[in-house]
Amino acid sequence: MKKKRIALAATGLLSALLLTACGNDDSNKDLVSIKGGGITQEQYYNKIKTQSTNEQILQQMIIGKVAANKYGKKVSDEEVDKQYDKVKKEAGSEFESQLKAQGYTEKSFKAALRQNLEIQAMLKANTKVTDADLKKAWKDYHPQVEAQVIQVAEKSKAEKLAKQVKEDPDKFTELAKKNSALNADKGGKIKFDSTSTEIPANVQKEAWKLKDGEVSGVISAEQTDPSTYQTVKSYYIVKMVKQKDKGDDYKKYRSELTSIVEAEQMSDSAFIQKTVKKELKEADVKINDKDLSGVLASFTNSSSSAKKK
Repeated sequence: MKKKRIALAATGLLSALLLTACGNDDSNKDLVSIKGGGITQEQYYNKIKTQSTNEQILQQMIIGKVAANKYGKKVSDEEVDKQYDKVKKEAGSEFESQLKAQGYTEKSFKAALRQNLEIQAMLKANTKVTDADLKKAWKDYHPQVEAQVIQVAEKSKAEKLAKQVKEDPDKFTELAKKNSALNADKGGKIKFDSTSTEIPANVQKEAWKLKDGEVSGVISAEQTDPSTYQTVKSYYIVKMVKQKDKGDDYKKYRSELTSIVEAEQMSDSAFIQKTVKKELKEADVKINDKDLSGVLASFTNSSSSAKKK
């Protein structure tokens, strides 16, 4: 089984907690005892607070807090648990060891996931979807289809399997169970639309051309391996089970198209910048430590802060 690296919802959580702890009433207490004079928590805090990585942690904490205060009620415990279970399933047997290696407990990782969901809720609340946006998304949209796929890593093996399927299409399920790296336990059965990520975009486009019962030739595709972040080439054979024509009325798919447009906006850096700036202003965020006055400069566009940053 390939190792699945846990995608962190929030980085530097332990460091963030450390920074918080440094601001308590015991700031003059020695963090490190040394003969002749130690190092206090306040000294340590003053030393590290303006380092770029720690400023980024504080920035994240501020944005996370603003999102939690205003949108926290929109995120349920059930959503957090669902996201946690999804990450756990994707990581497989390596989940516990990776969680520990990255400094998380189950509780702290769920807290990080919650913060991520709260920030997503904040971004979504600021999206605006027009009919023009829906029509634009409609051009490239294809509704969900049912198909079977065989995915293998070697071109020669794919060509051999494609020949066998061509000779006897009814063997597709059996060959998928024995050979496919994707959904082998289901005989390669899969449902996907044009927003799905399990099937590469160029493979989807070739699949859209097939009628029910038709089988494609060998289709090559490049993807990023989630365990190594390296680009790998795979080879696909697709059998269409239930094709679907989208027709000419985009309003039938308003919900799906709205989700596409919202996702595009929420991943746009300019939109994120504008939204965070707006939310920080509405939350009346003020930095009370002059040494950290520029921590939000990239969002507030403060001239003095920007110069310091």
